[in-house]
Amino acid sequence: MVAVLLGELEITGPHLAGNSLGGWVALETAKIRPVRSVTLLSPAGLWRRGTPLYCRVSLRLSRWLAQHAERLVSRLLRYRLARALVLGQTHGHPTRVSAEQARAAIQAMGSCPGFEATLKATASRHYVGGSSMEAPVTVAFGSRDVLLLRHQSRHLDELPPTARTAPLHGCGHVPVSDDPAAVADLIRHSTGHGL
Repeated sequence: MVAVLLGELEITGPHLAGNSLGGWVALETAKIRPVRSVTLLSPAGLWRRGTPLYCRVSLRLSRWLAQHAERLVSRLLRYRLARALVLGQTHGHPTRVSAEQARAAIQAMGSCPGFEATLKATASRHYVGGSSMEAPVTVAFGSRDVLLLRHQSRHLDELPPTARTAPLHGCGHVPVSDDPAAVADLIRHSTGHGL
C-alpha cells in the first residue's frame, strides 16, 4: 500500500523511516521501489521464522487490558508506578509520559481496528530478501526495548551487508517518545543530511 501511495503521489526516491511494524513496512517497500535511504527504529520482522511467541503474547495481553480494563487502568495512570508498569514494555522512561499521553496510548491500543488482522497476517512471517537492497539502511534499537528481545528479534542477515547499526541509549521500543531529538538526529544522519 505504501508503494502504491508513493506512486500515486509521484514521489520518487524517498527516504523511508519506520518504527516497529512501520520499519518492516519500510523494508518491504524498499524491496519493490527505489528509495534513497531506510531508517529502522526497533523494526518488526527481523526474527528467524514467525513472530516470536513472547511478542504475540505481550501484544495480545496489552490489547486485552486496553479493551477490558481501560477504565481501571486509566484511573491508575495518574500514578507514576502505574505508568511504569503499563508502559514499561514500550517506553524506556515510562514515568516521563504524562497521564494524558498514557491514557491516549491505552485507548489507541484498545480501539485500533486493524490490530487482530495485522497480528494474524504477520504471525508466521518474517522479513526476507533484502540483502541485495542498494539503498543505505540504518537499524537502531532502544537499549531499553523489552518488546523485541535481542536474541529473538534482531537477526540482521536478511539486510544488506552494508547495513549500519546505531544504538538509541535509554530508549524503549517507541524511541520517538523517549528521545525525539536523538531519533531526529539518527534519521538526518541516515539520510545524509545531518551530523
